Amino acid sequence: MLMKLSPTSEVTHSRVRAPSVHQVLGFRLTPKRWLRVVHYFQTCLAVARQRQQLLELDDRMLEDIGISRIDARREASRHFWDIPEHQKNHR
Repeated sequence: MLMKLSPTSEVTHSRVRAPSVHQVLGFRLTPKRWLRVVHYFQTCLAVARQRQQLLELDDRMLEDIGISRIDARREASRHFWDIPEHQKNHR
């Protein structure tokens, strides 16, 4: 952008402001929403830990809970954010 400067003009640096979080998301992150986000990620990480522990079980233990080694590997390979419906907190 070209600007004409007069001898009395001050050159100032214009800043482009980054959009705020609520402008990007389309809503404000209230304390209640922040808590829900934190709880969701805590749940995701807990499920990921459980899936890794599932891989550590031997075949006898897997048989006791009624799943095969293939099922355990399939479950453990799911993304950490892919949590089962019954573990989601519906509010």
